Amino acid sequence: MISGLEREKRIPVDRARMERMMNSRMKERRRMRVEWSGVTKGVMVGLPSISSVGKDHQVFCEEEQERSGEMKELFGDKNIVFVGMMGSGKSTLGRLVAKRLELKFVDSDREIEKASGYGVGELIENYGIEFFRDRESKVIGRLLSSGGGKVLALGGGSMTTSEVRTAVKDMGLSVWLRVDEEVLCHRLEKSPKRRPLLESEGESLREIVSRLLEERASYYGCADMEFFMGEKDDLEACTEKLVTMLRTHMEGGEGEKVLGEFPD
Repeated sequence: MISGLEREKRIPVDRARMERMMNSRMKERRRMRVEWSGVTKGVMVGLPSISSVGKDHQVFCEEEQERSGEMKELFGDKNIVFVGMMGSGKSTLGRLVAKRLELKFVDSDREIEKASGYGVGELIENYGIEFFRDRESKVIGRLLSSGGGKVLALGGGSMTTSEVRTAVKDMGLSVWLRVDEEVLCHRLEKSPKRRPLLESEGESLREIVSRLLEERASYYGCADMEFFMGEKDDLEACTEKLVTMLRTHMEGGEGEKVLGEFPD
């Protein structure tokens, strides 16, 4: 049992120990702050000073803002429209291009589903393809006529409707996104989406895809640009390449069809 006197003798010792521990921790914190300050101020070899970093960052931001302003000025009154087969990647690449150009992205199929409350597959299955194409053309016409500055991905069969082709020509800069037939089949086979147009008795998926491609090629061919994307192509690289093509086309005005890189 510790007596009161002994406890009083021990208290100063404990306090001294605590003070030493606190001092040690404070020294460690100061050392860490100095080291971190050294890193941010460029004390370590090869690092720029913090003032240099700040200036570089400011220049970078100014350049990005300037480039963003140029892009908006260039594409602001135009809708960039992706057309092509289902499974070609129109929505995926369209979103990346929209983000790169700081434009709004819209998927026509999603807009139809939001307006109707039904999935595209359900609409086709319950009301028929003619009913769906009529509603689809109205939605796409509304999206295109509501102003420029959007990136729009259209449904795979939308360009078979003359009203859609006219609206795209008048109010959009269109891109036919092309991929190999084999890649399309592989993607559609793996897709969980219900696609009534791919369900046909007596025809395999490859036969249906091949037939649809042949039927729609002339409609897709009305697009201002054609861009081929391989299965293993890097999405970011494709985005940059396509943005460059779009900008070149806009700066050059009307002219021959712009083609992307196609396989041999």
